[in-house]
Amino acid sequence: MTIHLKLFASRGITLKRIDGPSNTSRSARSWVSTALFLCLSAVGGIGCQRSSQYESERINTQLKKDSLNSEPLRQGLRNLTQTTVVNKSDMVDETRVLINAWLKEVQSDSVTYSPSKMLEAFEPKDLDEVGCASPVAKQLNPNDLECLFEDRLVQKLSEWIVAAPVRDRVFQPMLTSTMSKLKPEDAEKLERAYKLFDWTIRNIKLAPKESSQVTTRTRDPRTPLTDNGVGYTNMPWEVAAFCQGDFVARGRLFGALATQQGIDTCWISIGSAPGAAGDLFAMGVLIADQLLLVEPKLGLPILDPDTDAWATIQDVAKNDKILRRLNLPQYTYAIQQPAISSVQLLIDATPFAMSQRAKLLESSLLGDERMVVFVDSDALGARLTKAAPNAIASVWNTPLYAQIYAKALQERLGQLTPYTMGYMAEHMIWLLDCSVSNGRQLHMAGKFDTTLDEEGALKTYTYTRVDDASLKKMAYNPDVQQALGLVRQDNETMQQFEARVMQAIAIFSRAKFDASFLLGQLHFDRGDYKSASYMLRERLVADPRAGRWHAPGYYTLARAYIEQGMYSEAEEALIKPSIEGSQQPFQVNAQDAGNRIRLRYLRKLSNPE
Repeated sequence: MTIHLKLFASRGITLKRIDGPSNTSRSARSWVSTALFLCLSAVGGIGCQRSSQYESERINTQLKKDSLNSEPLRQGLRNLTQTTVVNKSDMVDETRVLINAWLKEVQSDSVTYSPSKMLEAFEPKDLDEVGCASPVAKQLNPNDLECLFEDRLVQKLSEWIVAAPVRDRVFQPMLTSTMSKLKPEDAEKLERAYKLFDWTIRNIKLAPKESSQVTTRTRDPRTPLTDNGVGYTNMPWEVAAFCQGDFVARGRLFGALATQQGIDTCWISIGSAPGAAGDLFAMGVLIADQLLLVEPKLGLPILDPDTDAWATIQDVAKNDKILRRLNLPQYTYAIQQPAISSVQLLIDATPFAMSQRAKLLESSLLGDERMVVFVDSDALGARLTKAAPNAIASVWNTPLYAQIYAKALQERLGQLTPYTMGYMAEHMIWLLDCSVSNGRQLHMAGKFDTTLDEEGALKTYTYTRVDDASLKKMAYNPDVQQALGLVRQDNETMQQFEARVMQAIAIFSRAKFDASFLLGQLHFDRGDYKSASYMLRERLVADPRAGRWHAPGYYTLARAYIEQGMYSEAEEALIKPSIEGSQQPFQVNAQDAGNRIRLRYLRKLSNPE
């Protein structure tokens, strides 16, 4: 048990190695130096060769000096790409020391920066709690490094998601219609935003909390923080790795993905005075000076029912039919048009992301290192309020709360309590060095197929699915134990080894179904809908032991059927979880309301008038 508590105490974002060490900086500088020398020679002629040669040597000397000065940063960033959940505790300190060594030497005036007044909305004690009392402090603290790990993970994840085609036949017509009215660059941005949102909804199971019910209004979180709080009990990277989160948490993951793709988003709070906690309504996606709406509870864009156009916040305030259309015989949507008042646009940014050190760091990233680290909240606020003139933009408390909660959780996981045991049972599989967690890391990095250098997510997930007969033999059969990597160590007693075997049996038993769910998602991501539907139908939803994944499994199964033109099968899959769990529908499928609204559009697609 001790080893697992140690692993949980090191809880923090980690990444599989995504790419090798980069020589972009040196090669680029060498090319620049050569180009300058040739240019000077051509212009000056023979008489200028000596001065040109001198200038070239001077530039090379300076570039060599700059390269040496930036080497700690380059090495720190290489460490960042190699950090995993398992090795994080060994890598994090060295990475921070390296980057801090570079920050100590870099000139602050190399970037233009002034602290945002939005930072004044945070409580000083909360800022101090996460080491961000001063936005101009030049040294990274452990919480800052967590943000960098998260930025790296979601940046790589977002890259391959947007590179894939749109995989949603039901909403493609509405998306295409909206895109046709935009400039090409804005249309392309909207398409990328939809891919990121749709991937998030499909991959992240909506946690069955009371706040996830569409019939319930959810208040913007405030202190004191509790274990049942909304949106801050998991960081966005954890939501991606654990494949689960409440509606705010998975909305935050979408927002993080969008940020890495240069797409502005915000949360929309309604019905309260500026700065006070209002009701969280939806998310806004800024496209061409319009704030288009997506709803993380429903897992859908909000559309005008008359035109199927993507609705803006102004449309919703003026047209009561838009929100009325979200009502169902089974559910009454909690927010209706009269409630759309006192609108606040909440910017999802940590204090670190608004700091000078974040801007210094981002400005120095090269080539494959590049990612969004700094958020100019003032400029973003101006863009948002231009799209919604009657709204007020401010920085959001929830990202800071998530950091505070994570810090407290690290301390709690060092103690054996009922909460610790529950947390381990829920999340242990993703934080251990095992096939399913390793496969998930490869999946998020876009490494689907096996290469000469390493195995891909597809093969790794497949290894995880140990058959039932082998699982039964694991307890007593040495050959099976050895085949699955369980070998008694020289300094290990038989009692200790047997306990480790039983623990492995529990992990393999659960991981088998986790891998089935993820294999279905991976096949869908690859566009292999036939394999996705087979895996989800035959290996996941057909087995009652995989009940934790039935709701999102049925959803992706329906999506795979739709892409194959199997509309009647898709209809059945969309409503199946709520039928099976009719006594406690929200406990079985928190996204049932969203599924039923999607069903409306599916029937419109399959039976056009």
